[in-house]
Order: sequence, then C-alpha cells, then structure tokens
Amino acid sequence: MPFWKRKSLWAFLLFLTLGSWAWTQLPYWIISYTEANYPYLKIRGGVDIIYARIEFHDVEVTKPWLKGRLDWVSVNMAKEVWVHGGEVDIDLDKKPPAKEGVGDPTKGIDLRAFYLDSVKMDYKTVATVIEGFEIRPDSYCFQKSVVTTDDSRVPKSFFGGTFPILDVKHGCVLKDKSKITLGKVSTKVFLPKQIPKLGGEHDFVLKDVEVYPIEEFIKARSFRFEGKPDEEDTVGTFVEGELVSLSYNDGILSLDSKDVTTNHTWVSPTQATFNRLALALPKDPGENGRIVFGDATILFNLKDHHIEGEETCSDWLSALPSPRADVFKGMADNFEGKLRFDVIAAPIPHVEIKNACKYKCSESPIKDLKGAFSYFAYEKDGETLFVRKTGPGTKDWVPLQLLPVNVPNAFIRMEDPSFLYHRGILTASLKAALEQNMEKGYFFRGGSTITQQLAKNLWLKRHKTIGRKVEEALLTIALETCLNKNEILETYLNVVELGPDLYGIGPAIKQYFDKDPENLSLDEAYYLASLLPHPKKALPPYKGGIRRARRLMESLAKRGLISEDLVPIKETEYDLSGWEIAE
Repeated sequence: MPFWKRKSLWAFLLFLTLGSWAWTQLPYWIISYTEANYPYLKIRGGVDIIYARIEFHDVEVTKPWLKGRLDWVSVNMAKEVWVHGGEVDIDLDKKPPAKEGVGDPTKGIDLRAFYLDSVKMDYKTVATVIEGFEIRPDSYCFQKSVVTTDDSRVPKSFFGGTFPILDVKHGCVLKDKSKITLGKVSTKVFLPKQIPKLGGEHDFVLKDVEVYPIEEFIKARSFRFEGKPDEEDTVGTFVEGELVSLSYNDGILSLDSKDVTTNHTWVSPTQATFNRLALALPKDPGENGRIVFGDATILFNLKDHHIEGEETCSDWLSALPSPRADVFKGMADNFEGKLRFDVIAAPIPHVEIKNACKYKCSESPIKDLKGAFSYFAYEKDGETLFVRKTGPGTKDWVPLQLLPVNVPNAFIRMEDPSFLYHRGILTASLKAALEQNMEKGYFFRGGSTITQQLAKNLWLKRHKTIGRKVEEALLTIALETCLNKNEILETYLNVVELGPDLYGIGPAIKQYFDKDPENLSLDEAYYLASLLPHPKKALPPYKGGIRRARRLMESLAKRGLISEDLVPIKETEYDLSGWEIAE
C-alpha cells in the first residue's frame, strides 16, 4: 500500500478515535461550561445530547432566594427550555426587587414548558405550597396550592388565626394577569360557639372562581359553606349558591349571591332557597356586619351577639326562603308600614320589637276566616296532614258567647296571660324563649302568644326555625290588624288541637265529657287548657287528668292568679274508657 494512503488511513483512525473520545467527554465539558457560567446550578445527574437539544438530569439550583432540584431540563439551540419534575423552595423576602442581570436563569431564555411537582414560597409570615406547577404558552397553572400562616393578625372572624387559611385546587393565571381561574378555593371560618347550631368551625368553599382582573373583584359560579355535624345532627349543614361578586376592601369581606340553598336547622327542616343573600363581614368582629336576605337588611355584631333590622313588612316577606307556605302568595302587596327588631342574644338576652305594619283586611287570607274555611291538621302520627273544614256556621263551630266566661279565661291564663293587652307579639315571652334556646344550644321554644299559635295552626307547619318565626310574625300582624280579640280567641278555640285526631273545643267537650259547651265546668276548662302544648300525649280525665287540672288551679290560686273560690272542692269521675291515648 502506498505510504501516502497508509498515512491517510492512520489519520482517519486517529481522527475517529479523538472524535469518539471528544464525544464521550462532551457531556462533561457541557456540565463544566454550564456550572462555570451559572454558578448557582449543579448538574447532579447526567447529560444527554440529542441532535440540537441538550437534556440535563437532576439539576440542583442554589440561590439566596431560590433552592431546589429539577428532575429533567431540556435546552435547544434557540435557547428554548423545557423543565419537568422536581421541587423548588422560594423565599420572596430575599428576592432582589430588580433584575439580577448576568446569570439570571430566565435571561434570554424562552420557557416553553415548565412542570414542577412542588413549589414552596415564603413571604414574611405567609407560606404557599404549590403542587403540579406548570408554565404553559399563555399561562401559569397548578394542580393544588395550600396557603398557611402563623400571623396572629389574621382576623379570627375569618379564619380563627389557624392554618391552613386557604386550600386551592386546579388554578391558572394568564401571563398578562388579566384573568385567574380557580377550580376550588376553601377556607375555615370560626364563629362564636354561643350561637346555637352555628358556632364553631365551618368550611367555606368557592367553586369555579374567575378573577377579572386580579386587583378588582372575584366572580365565581358557585360557592359552598359547610359545617361539621354536631351531636344532634346526623349530617352537616350546608349553604351553597351562585356567587355574583366577592371583594375585600377597607377591612371588609363582601359577598353577594343569588339562588342560595341551605338545609340549616335555623331556616327550614328541609332544603330552602333564598333568591338573594349578601354578606359584609368586617375584619374586626367588634364592628357591625351586614347580611341581606332578598330586599331586607340585618345588621349584626358577632362580638356583642347583637342583631337588628328595620324594613317594611313587604321587604321582610321578600327575605323568606322558598318554598314558602301557600298562604303567602300575593300577601306582599297587601302590607303597609315598617317593622323593627333589636335582639341581643348574650350574655343577657334582650328583645325589642316596634311594629307599625298593617294588613288590608279585605284580602286573603284574613277575609277567608269570616265564613267556612279549610286548614291542614295532623293525623295521630303527628306527621301526616289532612284537610279539616270548619268556620262560623259549620257543624262543630262553637261561638264564644256559648261558652261560660271562665272557659276562654282558662286558656288565656294558661297560654297567654297578656293576650288582651298585646298586639300579637309579646317581647317578654320572646326574651324568655331566647334565654332557654341559648342555654340549650338549639331552638326548642318559640315564646308564642295565642295569636301566633293561631297563625301557626291555620297556615304553618310545626317545625321551630327562625324562618317559621318570621312567617308566624307576619301572619300574626295580619290577624291582629283585622280581627278583634274575641274573634281571634273564638277562632283559636275552634281550630286548636286538644287530643289525638281531636281539633276544636266543641269536639273535645263532646269526646271527653259528653255535654254541651255551655255546661262545661271550670275544672274541665282548665283540664282542656292543660292539654297544651302536647295534646297527642294528653292524660285523659279518667287517668287523673282532672285531678292534675285541679292541682294546677290550686297553684294558680296560691300565687294570686285566680280566686280561691274558683277551685272546685268535689271531684267528678269520668268514664271515657273508649278513648284512645297516644302513649
């Protein structure tokens, strides 16, 4: 072989050997070059060279304000960078306010894709942990974010001063900051434990949140406020609805929403919906907040347990949730005047009501009571409803003038001693009921007058809720506006339940004593009055019911509430063995 050919072959082999060696050493040169020019980077893993792209594995980043490990980083000749996997810890307090200049990892680099399993950011006393962080062509997104704080200045009326204060799922921020979308935002709210069925820890959740722009306000399609079950609830209570706006300005968190549904026991025994609910919650629990139901506004102070409001009766009616009792259809247009209330729940209950409302007496439902009418009553099981027909001129109706004078007086003395003097709502009774309700921690007593009981018996169900008390109050105003005391008392005596499947004083007198109403004795009248408020568990006369009524009369006489001459001396036995009693 010619020399020159032999020399060329050796040169080629040498070039091939050197090239192979250089290729094997190229990753180390790339690592050395990268770490020399970017001293805050440390390539802990290997380097792969794929055509015009370089892939780094297990990259450690160490800067004063940023530390972390990146699982995989890819860079091409156009300085487009892809990152996938890893964890980063950012201390925003140490980050320089201006660009760092040479050595900035983003300087002259186009971040085309960026995915991290976890990002932790610290700023003063607030820490944010982001999982599944991703940079997209037009936005920054994440799968989960938890914001925590140990700052005692966080208002307890919002979060209770504990952490986490925010838990966010599935969020994206457009790079121009014109819009944020969040799948779910939740936080905890702590309310005073003294508030029945509401105090304690609750979860507040916003769903499908949109922000336009970041600095102005939040729009969300739905929200949910969920409370923990207590000893008496088998399931937790909830409030959910469609959010119109949410903002935080001057220390006040404001929320306005529509179509708000709840199953809270304060409102209804079943799900109920408000057409509008707005809330203004101050940072300082000692300042007044505001809650709006429909067209009615209520002011509240969580620190003082104080609520108050003044609106027209029509606006109070708009505050009631749906479904409402059928009786309220068309009633709003028939009210005029205002009703004001002022309530302090604790430590010393206080109730004040100023009523200037009136009702058009020529309109339903009041005009319907002048003749035969129907209303819903309950079967023996106390749950099943049936329609009962009664009214002046019907078979079982007993006019007030047919009864001995002491018979209606017995019911007044037992149920509502101030009946002849109040206008339907007695604040002293409401105060006493409020004291007992606050002590027990739930609503078990309503403090109802005879007029309120009549409104309930005619048109409402038996559950004890704030919603029903408002309904009862409006109907009571209508009754007291249009009927005199004798008419109210006569109607009450003819519709009230006085035993299982036994409604009205006429049927009760016939069933228990088999006599005409005008012949009823005073102890028998007190016996009937003593059956309230639990008529389905009534003790029959032959089981000692009359004896109990006499002891009650003796107690009233000793207290000076009735004359001792009214207490009967002789006992009468009654044979009512055929009468069934609900045990």
